[in-house]
Amino acid sequence: MRKVLDSALDAYRLAEGPEARAAAEREIWRRYGREVAVFVLDLAGFTRGIAETGLVAHLVAVRDLQSLTKGIFAANDGETIKHDADNCYGVFADVFGAVTAAEDCLEQIFRAGSGASVGIAYGPVLFIGGDIHGHPVNIASKLGEDIAVSGEILIDAAAAAMLNRESRAAYASRQVAASGFEFSVLARAIRVTRGRDD
Repeated sequence: MRKVLDSALDAYRLAEGPEARAAAEREIWRRYGREVAVFVLDLAGFTRGIAETGLVAHLVAVRDLQSLTKGIFAANDGETIKHDADNCYGVFADVFGAVTAAEDCLEQIFRAGSGASVGIAYGPVLFIGGDIHGHPVNIASKLGEDIAVSGEILIDAAAAAMLNRESRAAYASRQVAASGFEFSVLARAIRVTRGRDD
């Protein structure tokens, strides 16, 4: 697999002229590309929490997050791509599955006494070496890690366009900015009231 990828990337790099380069790029997208909903979850207060309660408690939280997301993703036609410290990256066949997974994840994380935020973006992504690459990955990361606050799901315009009217009605439109880009997003805060037994 790696040799095939290296060969495709070399063909792109060595292509002479815009037509040859475009053909090489199309071949890379044909082999490795898919249109998906990208999901990025970020646990809230991870760095501060490590400083206050120690690393081991937070490693347990990360392990619990990995177990939680695996089940929720599977139930919503999703796939875990990776866990990176307190972040979880996944892809879904459709936006509705990603949104349902985001709502379920946040509700369960809050019931456990923690917080998190999620960014969702839709579009073409390259699947290379067990990781994902592409503009939707960058957007979902910005939305989930940098812009959304704990308890919030932010959905980019491309993903929002894939939702039905009923699903969109639960969200509010908002303009956000990061890294020199402005985004139109749908935003929803998930709040869970914990009972005495939770």
